[in-house]
Amino acid sequence: MMPYVNAGEDAEAIADNLHSILKAVGDQAFARALLKERPKMRTAVRDCMYKTEVQNHYPATYQILHDAPHVKWPSDVAFESSGGYPTQDEEWTR
Repeated sequence: MMPYVNAGEDAEAIADNLHSILKAVGDQAFARALLKERPKMRTAVRDCMYKTEVQNHYPATYQILHDAPHVKWPSDVAFESSGGYPTQDEEWTR
Protein backbone atom coordinates (compact mmCIF):
# COMPACT_ATOMS: atom_id res chain seq x y z
CA MET A 1 0.00 0.00 0.00
CA MET A 2 1.06 3.52 -0.54
CA PRO A 3 2.32 5.33 2.58
CA TYR A 4 -0.75 7.57 2.59
CA VAL A 5 -4.49 7.01 2.60
CA ASN A 6 -5.63 8.05 -0.87
CA ALA A 7 -4.21 5.56 -3.36
CA GLY A 8 -6.03 6.97 -6.36
CA GLU A 9 -5.01 9.38 -9.07
CA ASP A 10 -2.47 11.09 -6.82
CA ALA A 11 -0.72 7.78 -6.20
CA GLU A 12 -0.46 7.17 -9.93
CA ALA A 13 1.04 10.62 -10.41
CA ILE A 14 3.64 10.01 -7.69
CA ALA A 15 4.57 6.64 -9.22
CA ASP A 16 4.80 8.15 -12.71
CA ASN A 17 6.99 10.99 -11.42
CA LEU A 18 9.34 8.64 -9.57
CA HIS A 19 9.71 6.46 -12.66
CA SER A 20 10.33 9.55 -14.82
CA ILE A 21 13.08 10.70 -12.46
CA LEU A 22 14.63 7.23 -12.42
CA LYS A 23 14.62 7.12 -16.22
CA ALA A 24 16.05 10.64 -16.49
CA VAL A 25 18.93 10.28 -14.00
CA GLY A 26 19.64 6.60 -14.58
CA ASP A 27 19.93 3.56 -12.38
CA GLN A 28 23.24 4.30 -10.66
CA ALA A 29 22.46 7.92 -9.76
CA PHE A 30 18.99 7.05 -8.47
CA ALA A 31 20.42 4.16 -6.43
CA ARG A 32 23.10 6.41 -4.92
CA ALA A 33 20.45 8.97 -3.96
CA LEU A 34 18.36 6.23 -2.32
CA LEU A 35 21.33 5.12 -0.24
CA LYS A 36 21.52 8.63 1.25
CA GLU A 37 17.95 8.33 2.52
CA ARG A 38 16.75 6.74 5.76
CA PRO A 39 15.55 3.14 5.34
CA LYS A 40 11.93 4.12 5.99
CA MET A 41 12.14 6.68 3.17
CA ARG A 42 13.43 3.96 0.83
CA THR A 43 10.40 1.91 1.81
CA ALA A 44 8.09 4.80 0.97
CA VAL A 45 9.76 5.19 -2.43
CA ARG A 46 9.53 1.45 -3.07
CA ASP A 47 5.88 1.35 -2.12
CA CYS A 48 5.18 4.05 -4.72
CA MET A 49 6.94 2.31 -7.63
CA TYR A 50 6.08 -0.55 -9.97
CA LYS A 51 8.18 -3.58 -9.09
CA THR A 52 8.27 -5.17 -12.55
CA GLU A 53 9.51 -2.04 -14.31
CA VAL A 54 12.24 -1.43 -11.73
CA GLN A 55 13.24 -5.09 -11.63
CA ASN A 56 13.46 -5.40 -15.42
CA HIS A 57 15.37 -2.20 -16.18
CA TYR A 58 17.13 -0.84 -13.08
CA PRO A 59 19.04 -3.56 -11.19
CA ALA A 60 20.89 -1.33 -8.68
CA THR A 61 17.73 0.53 -7.73
CA TYR A 62 15.79 -2.71 -7.58
CA GLN A 63 18.23 -4.25 -5.10
CA ILE A 64 18.09 -1.24 -2.77
CA LEU A 65 14.30 -1.08 -2.89
CA HIS A 66 13.96 -4.84 -2.49
CA ASP A 67 16.13 -4.70 0.63
CA ALA A 68 14.23 -1.77 2.18
CA PRO A 69 12.48 -2.65 5.45
CA HIS A 70 8.85 -3.65 5.37
CA VAL A 71 6.66 -1.01 7.00
CA LYS A 72 3.02 -1.40 7.85
CA TRP A 73 1.68 2.04 7.04
CA PRO A 74 -1.50 3.31 8.72
CA SER A 75 -3.25 2.93 5.37
CA ASP A 76 -2.25 -0.77 5.33
CA VAL A 77 -3.86 -1.29 8.72
CA ALA A 78 -7.02 0.46 7.55
CA PHE A 79 -7.26 -1.65 4.38
CA GLU A 80 -6.59 -4.88 6.27
CA SER A 81 -9.30 -4.16 8.79
CA SER A 82 -11.78 -3.45 6.00
CA GLY A 83 -10.91 -6.59 4.04
CA GLY A 84 -9.07 -4.56 1.40
CA TYR A 85 -6.76 -5.67 -1.36
CA PRO A 86 -3.11 -6.80 -1.03
CA THR A 87 -0.66 -4.04 -0.24
CA GLN A 88 2.05 -2.67 -2.54
CA ASP A 89 4.59 -3.98 -0.03
CA GLU A 90 3.34 -7.53 -0.61
CA GLU A 91 4.10 -7.18 -4.32
CA TRP A 92 7.77 -6.48 -3.52
CA THR A 93 8.08 -9.54 -1.25
CA ARG A 94 7.08 -12.00 -3.97
